[in-house]
Amino acid sequence: MGIQFFVGGIIVTLIVGWAASKDLIREIRKLRQLNQLILVALQNSGMADLNFDKDGNIVGLNINIQAKTAELKLTAGRVVVDAARNSPDSHPK
Repeated sequence: MGIQFFVGGIIVTLIVGWAASKDLIREIRKLRQLNQLILVALQNSGMADLNFDKDGNIVGLNINIQAKTAELKLTAGRVVVDAARNSPDSHPK
């Protein structure tokens, strides 16, 4: 009876492992497609240059970074808080 449980456990483990590996392979394919979409979008926007092998697979990435400067102007101001408006007596009861 002990050997039957052992063999049954192995069979269940193999079946569950096989199903999980199929799900994992499907997920890997989806992630590859998503990565390729992101990389092609970067290339189309001019932010990156992709290198391809003879089969059309992406094998390299050159990132084009351009720094832009901006001028930030701060002006001094004054904030006035109406103390009477924030007092407990000013709220309707």
